[in-house]
Amino acid sequence: MGYQSIVVIALTKKTLKNNYTLASEIFKDCDEFFIDEENEIVSFKWEWVKWYDSYTVIQKTKNFLNSLEEEDYAFLRIGEEEGDIERKGSPSEFGIYTTTDISMRSSHEGTEYKEIFKPNSIKFIEDA
Repeated sequence: MGYQSIVVIALTKKTLKNNYTLASEIFKDCDEFFIDEENEIVSFKWEWVKWYDSYTVIQKTKNFLNSLEEEDYAFLRIGEEEGDIERKGSPSEFGIYTTTDISMRSSHEGTEYKEIFKPNSIKFIEDA
C-alpha cells in the first residue's frame, strides 16, 4: 500500500488564473476542492495520497509551488508517521493549520473496545 499523506494546497484565485493550464493538470485528481469567494482563495485536498518525489505529478507540483511567491500559496502535508508535517508558502494566511488528536484502535482485528467509562455512572469500573 505504501506510505500515504494528506495534502492541502491553496492558491489565490489570481495565481490559479495566471497558471490555469499547469494547475488544471496538477489538481485534476484532487479528492476535494473549496472556493472561498470572499477571500479569493481556491483550496485543493488529497486524502491518503502517495506523495513520492519520484512521481511526475509530484515533481510538477513542487516545481510549480517553488516558482510562486510565498504569499500566493499554502502547502500543508501530513504523513502517516507522528511529526511528519511539511509546510510551505503561507498556510496560516490561507486559514490552513494542523490539529492534534488521539485515535484508539484495537490491537486485534475484529475486536471492539468496550465502553469503560459511562458518564453519570458511579460504578463505571464494575460495568466494564
